[in-house]
Amino acid sequence: MTTYWNHSAAHHPWILRGAGERGRQATLDVGCGDGPLLQRLAPHVGQITGLEPDVPARKRATSRLAGTPNATVLPEAFPGHRREKGYDLATGDLLVAGLSANRSVTDRLVSGLQPPLVRAGSRLRRESADLGVPVMEPRENLGEIRATVRRILPGAHVRRARCYRYRRRWTKPTAAAR
Repeated sequence: MTTYWNHSAAHHPWILRGAGERGRQATLDVGCGDGPLLQRLAPHVGQITGLEPDVPARKRATSRLAGTPNATVLPEAFPGHRREKGYDLATGDLLVAGLSANRSVTDRLVSGLQPPLVRAGSRLRRESADLGVPVMEPRENLGEIRATVRRILPGAHVRRARCYRYRRRWTKPTAAAR
């Protein structure tokens, strides 16, 4: 399936569990890179779309998904992307495994404690070196991310995660719950 392991791939099982909970029909992967998450999700969803503006990464994703009829990779960034029918995973549940900046004392302390565990996991999983996929440096620290999430996604859960990431999960309330 996935041909390499890195700190992002470490969160794929969590995303797969979330995607499989309600039989998603339409799923969106923003910034799909060279497509390993698309490849892992494709057997579990109806249609999966990856957005990747970086040309070399998008070409690798398209090649990786050749012969996967329910997967599409588009040369778009998220802010400009529109889909008439929406997405089950992006509009029903929002699952994010992202990076946060280290600005506060707590951020620096927690990140400073992670290297031995992260290095051990990287060696155990044979982490792949730089794959040539661009990664944007995080701008917000975890406290800022949590404040924004509380403001725009009431009830969302933001947790610090391994490999210098955070996880955010939000489920859109049903009409009956409102």
